[in-house]
Amino acid sequence: LGYVSFVDHDTVDQSEAAIYALGEMTAAAGSSPLPLFIPGVEISAYDFERSRKLHILGYGYNEEASAIRNLCEPLIRRRHENTLRQIEILRKEGYPVTEEKVRTAAAAEDGSGRWLYKQHIMLVLIAEGKADDIYGITYQWLFKGDGPCAGDIEYVDARLAIEAVRADGGLPVLAHPGQTKSWDAVPSLVDAGLAGIELYH
Repeated sequence: LGYVSFVDHDTVDQSEAAIYALGEMTAAAGSSPLPLFIPGVEISAYDFERSRKLHILGYGYNEEASAIRNLCEPLIRRRHENTLRQIEILRKEGYPVTEEKVRTAAAAEDGSGRWLYKQHIMLVLIAEGKADDIYGITYQWLFKGDGPCAGDIEYVDARLAIEAVRADGGLPVLAHPGQTKSWDAVPSLVDAGLAGIELYH
């Protein structure tokens, strides 16, 4: 591989850990030099004109990434607060889930446990023997459709996501348009500064 990027939803804080992991993998494989690391993010966005979710990838932005951080900080907070709501729902439903357990699972993933997501809830359920994998049947039952923890947060305007990536010197890319059925949004997103489309997902 000549180039590698690791993207995470609504945060750019994974870059340092990603570079370290890349070095570990390369050392284990006995190859050198390291592939070129490209900073990456996946912003949870919304096309308000067509009333559908979109994900905007950002690649190669500057180290400060101040515009992306400012845009994504409220998203992360909303997701965290929604996760606390979901924990309480599951606790009342009799699931062996507590905020403390979820924080422990999150800390094992990122070292801090500062922000909680539903994936961290799933890690607890797996550890407790109540689920087999993060995105399996239990996840679908709890978080999708009419599940007890269904319901999503308010996302940011896709055009603002594109602008933020551009403002930080990066290239904005539309993620998995086949999955989100967002092909018809492409022309207006290009007008807003979209630079690419994810080919394989």
